[in-house]
Amino acid sequence: MGVVKAGGGPLALTICAGFICAAFFLAVALFPDPAHGQDTVSAGDDLDIDRCVLIEEYPEDRESVSAEDVLDLDRCVAIAVRNHPGIVGASWSEAASRARVHEARAGYYPKVNASFTCTRGRLEDADRRDNDPGEYESLLSLSQTICDFGRTSAAVKVRSLDARASHADLREAARQVVFDVRKAYYAELQAKQRLDVHADEVGLLRLHLVQARRFHDAGVKPKIDVTTAEVDLGQAQLDLLRSENAVALARIP
Repeated sequence: MGVVKAGGGPLALTICAGFICAAFFLAVALFPDPAHGQDTVSAGDDLDIDRCVLIEEYPEDRESVSAEDVLDLDRCVAIAVRNHPGIVGASWSEAASRARVHEARAGYYPKVNASFTCTRGRLEDADRRDNDPGEYESLLSLSQTICDFGRTSAAVKVRSLDARASHADLREAARQVVFDVRKAYYAELQAKQRLDVHADEVGLLRLHLVQARRFHDAGVKPKIDVTTAEVDLGQAQLDLLRSENAVALARIP
C-alpha cells in the first residue's frame, strides 16, 4: 500500500492527486482484467435463455385490457410474462445476484482513500492572529491486493454460480408461467367447443322429441319412443348446463 502525506495547502493536494492518479492508472494497466478466464457473470452476458422465456422478446403492452377484449395466445403469454409476480420477483433476485458478482470483483481493483485536515491555533496577540496561516495536512492512500491466496477469486466464483442459479430460477419461473397460460388458454377453448357441441345436441334432440310425439299422435310409434326422446333431451340439457359452468370456471384466473 502506498501512502502520500503532505502539508502546505492546495499545492500539496495537487501534487498528491497527480501521484495517486498515476498510481491508479498504473495499477489498472497491470491488472486489466483480473477475472479473465474465470466463470463469471456480467450484466451484458447472454446466458442462452429460450425465446419463450426472454422477457425482452415480448413487446410491452401499453393498452388497457377489458373483459370484452378477445386476446390471442401470444398476447396472453406476453401479458403474463411481463406482469406475473413470480417472474418479477425472480428477475429482481437475478439482478441482485449479478450486482453481487461485481461487488466480489471489486477486490481485484485498487482502493483509494483521501483525507484533509486543517488546524488553526488561537493566539492572544491580535496581530499574530491575523497572520496565522494555520496547519494543513492531506493524506491520500492507494492500496492494491497482490495476493490473497485465492480468497477473492473464490468469492467471485461463488457469486457467479449464485448468479447462474438465480438465472435458472428466473428461466424456470417464466417457463412455468408460459405453460400455465397455454394450458388455461386451450382449456377454455376446449370448454367452448364442448359448449357448442352440447348446444347443437340439445337442438337436435328437441327436433327428435317433436318428431316422436307426432309419430305417436299418428299411431305410428309407441309411447316408449316419446319417453326415450324426453329422457335423452333432459340428459343433453344437463350436459349443456355443465358445459356452461365449465366455460365460466375456465375464465376464472
